[in-house]
Amino acid sequence: EWGYFSLKELESITGPVGLKIERDLYFGQPKIKDIPGLAS
Repeated sequence: EWGYFSLKELESITGPVGLKIERDLYFGQPKIKDIPGLAS
């Protein structure tokens, strides 16, 4: 399911052992039309 969430919501999440979500500053965002091809 595609959905929207804010960066503030992601920053507030704490995992089961206290770990936070980290942001990958060098991630290249793919276009939605290219995503099905990435799995093959």
